[in-house]
Amino acid sequence: MLSGISNKIHLLLLVIVLPVTMITSYVGLHNSALKAVEHTALQSARVMAMTMNAARIHYNKNVAKKLSSTPDIYIGADYHDKPQAIPNPATFTIEVAEMVSKQQPNIRVRMYSDHPFPHREEEGGPQTDFEVTALESFRRQKANGQQPEAVFKSFHVGNNLEFDYIEPLVMQAACIECHNQLLSSPKRDWKVGDIRGGLSIRHVMVENNAFEDLENIAKLSIAFIAIFSTIMLIWNFRQSRKQLQSNTQNFLKIANSDPLTGLLNRRGFEQAIQHSWREHRLNKQYMSIIYCDLDDFKTLNDQHGHATGDMQLINAAGIISTTLRQGIDFAARIGGDEFVIVLSNTNQSGAIKVAKRLLESGKTVDSEHTLKWSLGIACTKVASGISATTLISRADKAMYQAKSVATGGYRVYRGDAPLEANP
Repeated sequence: MLSGISNKIHLLLLVIVLPVTMITSYVGLHNSALKAVEHTALQSARVMAMTMNAARIHYNKNVAKKLSSTPDIYIGADYHDKPQAIPNPATFTIEVAEMVSKQQPNIRVRMYSDHPFPHREEEGGPQTDFEVTALESFRRQKANGQQPEAVFKSFHVGNNLEFDYIEPLVMQAACIECHNQLLSSPKRDWKVGDIRGGLSIRHVMVENNAFEDLENIAKLSIAFIAIFSTIMLIWNFRQSRKQLQSNTQNFLKIANSDPLTGLLNRRGFEQAIQHSWREHRLNKQYMSIIYCDLDDFKTLNDQHGHATGDMQLINAAGIISTTLRQGIDFAARIGGDEFVIVLSNTNQSGAIKVAKRLLESGKTVDSEHTLKWSLGIACTKVASGISATTLISRADKAMYQAKSVATGGYRVYRGDAPLEANP
């Protein structure tokens, strides 16, 4: 009889403890997964913010500032309907954010201010309490002599879990003249260091229905709840990570690509060459660099306009892309009309063959303007005694020697006396 009572007590304890233990484990695992997703979302948002800021700074420094002294070029927010006009840096960044938000429905990127220009009054101001609170936090930190820091928070909106990340936009010296002198500016007493707004990045990450599923399934079986909920949690977590990784990769691809040609930009090229260099050094393989520079490109731009010049660059990039081995070689546009090609596991004779194909392909471009370029080749067996920068510099020197002798040819770097070699 005592044994029967003991068994009943054990069974009762099992019935009570097992469900509690499973549910507690599930909730703990669920919360841990959400924290991991939140951390990944924060890192992704930081990468996106860094990309947007880098694009704005690059555009301001290398496009807007260089063209501001050109009398025929208009720079402003209302550039769409004006000939020979480009957006100012703020408008450029805003439009890039809008483009990203349209292409990625689960991401919203926007710049906002509590002093938006008249043409952006509806969409340019704070749209949530969190955006208002963020600006107040930034200004309070600045008033206390602190460096304003980004804010991050998660929200439950319906069945969705959303993450908001907001960075402060600080007034720079380059922005003062525009904001304080334009008649349409809503605030004209800005000072350097003022908080003029925020860069807001929102992720819609995962469906928040796990606990509702748990309640429904609990009516059938505690054990089934634990198993099913755990499986669903792991699936949701993996899907969220995949989604975040995909979003991060898309942003990194945008940040590392030249928007005109689709090739790598300088930032992307530097990352790719360092990775490739390490692999070649580990495997003791040859690497060849071809440095390309379009001939008479400035004359083409001056005589026929930048649209024609852009088409010439696109044609050159197309030739390079079709000539290279996909997934093995890579190329980048690192200057106005300069391209660098990396030929993996390729010796000098192989690089010369590629250079000849590039020169011949340039002659067959279906265009009213001939595509001619000068090429410089440098090759080495990757070892500890030389760097990727040195090899690129050698190819650059060979290219200049090719151009100094006759356009539309190539040279191979051979120490202080590059070998003359024309197709």
